[in-house]
Amino acid sequence: EEAFSNYLGSEESLLVSSGTSAIRVALQALNVSKGSYIITQPFTFIATFEAILDIGCIPVALPLDSSLGLSTIHLEEFLKENYKRTSAIMPVHMLGEACDIEKICNIAKKYNIPVIEDNCEALGGSFKDKMLGNWGQLGTYSFDYGKIITSGEGGLITGSKKDILSAYRHHDHSHQKNAENRAQEMPSIQAL
Repeated sequence: EEAFSNYLGSEESLLVSSGTSAIRVALQALNVSKGSYIITQPFTFIATFEAILDIGCIPVALPLDSSLGLSTIHLEEFLKENYKRTSAIMPVHMLGEACDIEKICNIAKKYNIPVIEDNCEALGGSFKDKMLGNWGQLGTYSFDYGKIITSGEGGLITGSKKDILSAYRHHDHSHQKNAENRAQEMPSIQAL
């Protein structure tokens, strides 16, 4: 985790079991509302949609631009009418290519909606000298056998210390990494 944070230029990193888990845990870390829209794009791997559906949200696949990334024109049009029902924007950097992430983040900021970058297929890529996965609030990565770096399976989430601590809560039986002895640590999610 520390090595990836240093390489990618992120404040913190969290290793997870897969790219799908990275997306799912990242969404949970931001406390997206069930039934809300998560904007993404149709050119992606099915895991992007699976993770969104798995946490009870509605994936909205907007059209692509000429880079085969999320169209900022369609994003702006959709948000004009639907920003209140939208909990996150998840652009996907496919096949090592960056989408127009700077413009996507500017639009998201205008509507105060977090961006989670699905960077599962572009580890090591950058845009304007900034590593992909660091433009949004959280970045997600995959180490599946068909990815740029593989461990057979695995995933990674990058972001701020605060957001990664929130992600950790949904990753490891709700533990918070706040005790010297993990056996003495109490989970942060309590039964009702």
